[in-house]
Amino acid sequence: MSSFITTKMSISLPTFLHLLLLAMALTTTSCTDQLAAVQSVRAAALQARNWARASIAPNGLDESRLASLLHLASDNYTTDDARTWLSSSLACRRTCLEGLEEKGRAQTHARAHNLTVLLGESLNLHARGRGFRKGRFSWHSQNNQRSMNNTMFVGDGIDRTIVTGHRNVPDGSTTSSPATFGVSGDGFWARDMTFENTAGPQKHEAVALRVSSDLSMFYRCSFKDYQDTLFTLSLRQFYRDCQIYGTIDFIVGDAAAVFQNFDIFVRRPMHDQSNMVTAQGRDNPNENTGISIEGSRIRPAADLAATDLDGIIHPEGWIEWDGNFALSTLYYAEYLNAGLGAATANRVKWPGFHVLNNPQQAAPFTVTGFIQGDSWIPATGVPFWLGI
Repeated sequence: MSSFITTKMSISLPTFLHLLLLAMALTTTSCTDQLAAVQSVRAAALQARNWARASIAPNGLDESRLASLLHLASDNYTTDDARTWLSSSLACRRTCLEGLEEKGRAQTHARAHNLTVLLGESLNLHARGRGFRKGRFSWHSQNNQRSMNNTMFVGDGIDRTIVTGHRNVPDGSTTSSPATFGVSGDGFWARDMTFENTAGPQKHEAVALRVSSDLSMFYRCSFKDYQDTLFTLSLRQFYRDCQIYGTIDFIVGDAAAVFQNFDIFVRRPMHDQSNMVTAQGRDNPNENTGISIEGSRIRPAADLAATDLDGIIHPEGWIEWDGNFALSTLYYAEYLNAGLGAATANRVKWPGFHVLNNPQQAAPFTVTGFIQGDSWIPATGVPFWLGI
């Protein structure tokens, strides 16, 4: 199955503060103005960080990340890089505020609003092609007080090497924090292993894997859970020859993520639930994020296999997030799907739903067009398709 998805859903504040420096710098023209802007936003971001920490300690917040962006004026980066980092900052800001709300501490705060405005303005500048240089940029992630980029995890095979846990929201975690395994260091690769959360369907939000690693890659891996199995939080991600199990929103987040040759196993939901495969969280039209699923399959898991499904996909294909919210601004698309449930005649009639008719229309959602994978995936040695 090939489909391309962008809509609204939940997504932590782990990396957005340092990206604010980039956001503000892009709104200025002279080096002097840029430096002043960076210093100004850094002060505002630190105030916002302190406010957030007074309510709940955000996962992964690191003052050194803020300081590192003060070197940005001397570094090079591409427009795709900058837009990806800005999109990531919005995703992380949303997750932090949602975590505060889940803890009952979500009063409206002017600093949070101002940071959102700055990021939106910077993304708008990007859309007009202003203020970017060529090159690459990566930042350090914090893992037990150690910075690690370009890390590889290699297992002995799916269900032979298993990373397991059972953290979940009802037992006190926020949506972003209950992950069995979380990675934010750029250039993370994993292959031949399983990530699972064993909390069970009755615990609702319980993440098996959370990823906010730019240029990350997962090959021959399995992700097992029920709700929110795979949290593609932010940045560019590639999944090849993997499998995922879930019930509700089991691919969720605001990354730019491409899935190729991917097996999606739908588990039996609880009696008051329905199955939803994806929930993408973009809420700014200038973000370059979304979920692209190519050459993949949606199948019943073992606990559904004995059921007469008559096509596991509902004829309408898609479901509203909250009434009429975003139905005219979202972007859902399908291209050359096959099998039971692939017919588009009875799909939703929303303005944002599209049936693509040729490879040119689908090209922006390929590995090359969507995550610039032709420039970094070959180095992994993992097979991939450049086009459709």
